[in-house]
Amino acid sequence: MKKNRDIDVVFGPLKFSGRAFEIYQNHSKQRFSQECNLDEFITSFFSPSTPSLQSEYYLNGELIGLGFLDKGEDCLSSVYFIYDTKFSHLGLGTFSILKEIYHTQSLGLKYYCLGYYVKECQRMAYKNNFKPSEHYNWLKDKWEVTLV
Repeated sequence: MKKNRDIDVVFGPLKFSGRAFEIYQNHSKQRFSQECNLDEFITSFFSPSTPSLQSEYYLNGELIGLGFLDKGEDCLSSVYFIYDTKFSHLGLGTFSILKEIYHTQSLGLKYYCLGYYVKECQRMAYKNNFKPSEHYNWLKDKWEVTLV
């Protein structure tokens, strides 16, 4: 948290910007070697089917990260987080989770969901660093405590 003390975080409604798309392109290319287009970006993140919001991360007034969240009756659920990869050293992914947890509490919601988790996907392993946690057991149709 210390290394991010100069980062300002703003939560608000979904709001497209050219800078947000630049960050998405950079993040997709650098982290996943994927090209993306504007229509895909807008359709994926700015056409919500549920109440949604975004978090914006600013360093010295420059937008460097952006989170997309869905708001349920009693939870806030992380959909996706992107950041300008030249700021990778700041650990913005983990920082965003902490900020989103605080925001969940400030809204009086009971739960924060880290989103999908695929055990075999190394890029999702960071989700195991947050305890206690629960996962949905689709076979039993119920939430269970994660013991990993």
